[in-house]
Amino acid sequence: FRLQDLNGDGKYTIDDRMFLGQTTPRVSFNFRNEFTLYKNWDLSFALYGRIGQMSQLNEAKNVDLFYDRSQFYKRPYWTPTNPINDYAKMMSAAGGTVAFNVWRKSSFVRLNNISLAYTVPKEVMSRYKIQGLKMYVNVQNAFVASPWEYFDPENKGLTPMIINFGLNLTL
Repeated sequence: FRLQDLNGDGKYTIDDRMFLGQTTPRVSFNFRNEFTLYKNWDLSFALYGRIGQMSQLNEAKNVDLFYDRSQFYKRPYWTPTNPINDYAKMMSAAGGTVAFNVWRKSSFVRLNNISLAYTVPKEVMSRYKIQGLKMYVNVQNAFVASPWEYFDPENKGLTPMIINFGLNLTL
């Protein structure tokens, strides 16, 4: 990375700071809906998102000495044959007297919960002296859309997708 001497005094000082963005989202939203698809089939989903914030991604400085123990699935870095500007060359940013952070856009929209259920008709269940039977599948953390490159933009780690199958039986 190349820091910019914004005020032109030949030194990197606090006077060279530049506003890049906010660490809190400008917009937060939640949206939930339930539908009856066809007769006894129900569908529900929940979306939420945070838009307009930036988060630190100091891993882009490539100063980690333990690449074999890194938690990241890819470690791009600058080389003469791969002249990229969004990641440093290995160990290039480790020294120096100026501390700086690397910031990336971390907005996201998450399909947090989606559920599909089927309720067996009461006429069918009454033959077996059962009042009600509902079968369902529920998926949590189904999908995330974001410009953030690594893992989950909300918690900066791995967030598993959880799938539940279930029966609601009323005797």
